[in-house]
This record gives sequence, C-alpha cells and structure tokens, in this order.
Amino acid sequence: MSNSLRDQLIKAGLVTKKQAHETRKRKPRGKQAHQAKRKEQTQRDAEIKALDAHKRERDRELNAQREAQRKAREQADWVRQMLGSHALKKGKPGDEDPAFHFTLAGAVQHLYVGGDQRAQLAAGKLGLVQFDGQYHLLPVSIARQLHEKIPQRTWVPQADADQAADADDPYADFQVPDDLMW
Repeated sequence: MSNSLRDQLIKAGLVTKKQAHETRKRKPRGKQAHQAKRKEQTQRDAEIKALDAHKRERDRELNAQREAQRKAREQADWVRQMLGSHALKKGKPGDEDPAFHFTLAGAVQHLYVGGDQRAQLAAGKLGLVQFDGQYHLLPVSIARQLHEKIPQRTWVPQADADQAADADDPYADFQVPDDLMW
C-alpha cells in the first residue's frame, strides 16, 4: 500500500513505464511558458475581436432591416390615412356602362365605375390607387402625391405634356373617343 499511484497503475498494466515517466515531466517554467501563455492570450483576444466585429455587423444588418420595415409601415399608414380621408366612393356601374381601362405596372387593368366617375377619370380629374387589393378613386392632386410615394400602385392621368407634344400633330382635329370599344 505504500506504492504510489503511478506504481500501482504500472503494476495493474493500465499505463506503461514510458507513459508514467512522461507524467513526471513538469510544465516548462520561465520565459517559454510566459511566451506560450501570451501567445494563447493574444489568440483568444483576436478571436473575441473577430466575434465582436461579426456581431456588430449582424446587429447593423438587423437594425437596417428593422428600419426598412418601420419605414414601410409608416408609408402604408400614411397611404391608408390619405385614402381614408380623400377616397371617393365608387359609383355603381349600369348595365350599359363600359369598363374604364388603364395601364398599371405595365399591365392593362379595367375598372367598372359609374358613368359620371368614368367621365371624370377620362377627363383627368380623378386618379386611381391600388392598395390593400382594391382600387380607390381619388382627386388627381391627392393621386399625384401618392404617385410620388408608390408609383407602381398609382394611375395618374397624363398632364398637359401630351397636349403640348401633340401641337404639331396633323391629326389633332380628329379626336379618338375615349370610350371606343374594340
């Protein structure tokens, strides 16, 4: 029983003499140990800095996403407020009233409204906004304000630019009716 643990492990065959001798070696002391410790510490510091930089970049990306979502919500709330206070109620179309055709986001759309509102749309007094899956009729001044914010969802009649450009048109005297049916 007076045998050391090392001797008992050797007798039991759990370790060899070489392995037992290696455990007798002590950790290096002095300058080498200090340098190894310092090197290990600098590696840990570099890893921590890299993780912090990665975390800061990720936080910046998340903040940018949150800011974009906040701006989108604010814009949607502003549009809802404008529609709630300025949108006109659509008149019921009669059986003989044709649809009003317009181009929105590169596709031809059609909307059935009453004859009076259709005439106002054709005359350029009303504009259209597609929001929350519905078309809303608005006065053209409000529709232009919304067109600045959401141009892909608004239809605003062309201003007098078309009329000024068509001043030299030889067929200007021959007007094509707006309600021409194909």
